[in-house]
Amino acid sequence: MKIVIGQPKLEDGLLQLEKELMDNDADILLFPEGYLNQNVDQARELAARYGTMIVSGHRRLNERPKDRSIVIDPKGKIVLEKAKYTPAEAVEEQGWRISTLLCDELVLQGFENEEIGKVDILMHSIGVGMFSEEQYEEWLEAARGIAVKNGCPRYGVKPWRRLLSRF
Repeated sequence: MKIVIGQPKLEDGLLQLEKELMDNDADILLFPEGYLNQNVDQARELAARYGTMIVSGHRRLNERPKDRSIVIDPKGKIVLEKAKYTPAEAVEEQGWRISTLLCDELVLQGFENEEIGKVDILMHSIGVGMFSEEQYEEWLEAARGIAVKNGCPRYGVKPWRRLLSRF
């Protein structure tokens, strides 16, 4: 499985997302929480056009909590959408059990939901700004613990770097 992890600048549209889809033959594209904003329909169209799963986050401004994680399958269908600070959910895609965590869910609530069991891939789409190297290390350590508990492959990525990995 080939995963592209992007750290774009916030924008009104999805130009950076589309560029990554054009430039990379990936199975999954992970973009930060809040990047999609109100452009979910456009993201669905791009996922279908390029046949790539998109994992990211968006906001429903009239709801609380407003922040949501989202998984869009390669056909453009929303297969998982979860409000921040709600119990974990998982979806089976491309032979993998995938789940998500948003931003500080990682340290405030961890990854807990006995109903879904273990997952193969846990995607953590943090927002565009980590506040310090110490915070990054704290969050990375929490992520490692969750990954070990679930038997997930794990990668630590500096939030300002782009990673292309295979596993």
